[in-house]
Amino acid sequence: MSISPIEQSTLGHRVAEQLRSLIVRGELTPGQRFSEEELAERFGVSRGPVRDALRMMVSERLMEPRRKGVQVAGFNEADIEELYSLRAALESLAVRMLVSQRESIVWDRFDPTVQSMRAAAASRQFQEFAEADLGFHAELCAASGHRRLMDTWNSYQPTFAALVRETVMREVDLKVSADKHIELLELAQKGRLAPTLHSLEDHLNRACDMFRSAHQDLATAAVRPGEHQ
Repeated sequence: MSISPIEQSTLGHRVAEQLRSLIVRGELTPGQRFSEEELAERFGVSRGPVRDALRMMVSERLMEPRRKGVQVAGFNEADIEELYSLRAALESLAVRMLVSQRESIVWDRFDPTVQSMRAAAASRQFQEFAEADLGFHAELCAASGHRRLMDTWNSYQPTFAALVRETVMREVDLKVSADKHIELLELAQKGRLAPTLHSLEDHLNRACDMFRSAHQDLATAAVRPGEHQ
């Protein structure tokens, strides 16, 4: 059985991850144009994975198709507002459903991400914490049982991940952040809807403010176009 399609898909996701990060960090600027051939050469891969990656970038509204390739759409204040308000809408609905179904929820499904956050916080492993943080919020959506909610989350999770990585790097105390996630979960488990929603809102508002600050710094420090690896 050939595994080539899986390898190609994996390469496409890797290329997409790098492009996404460069755009979010402001190292690829609005209006820059690239052809499939040019990007394939830069990343050292064939055009197939690049084509897959560009489809993802277009679907996430980070790039726009052009006649002979793509153009960077950029990442501005409107994008930040839309992404965080989308997260708030999705996760608020998930929380409402969790609370309403709390008697039938298997709450220990959250244990792996909670334990990962605690371990990463204790050792100050920022990237590991970012992965666990996003995993926790993904689990909130998955536990709701709302399939289309989860479909929407999955569509934007790669972009959410790029934002989370930048905000986590600005956390002064990862343990405090881990404790806040655990507190949110405990409130939901107890059926305290209003406090749970308030905790979620505070968390996402703070994350949004931190990313805005990070984005301003990144934009100021961005390298000249074409100097990325």
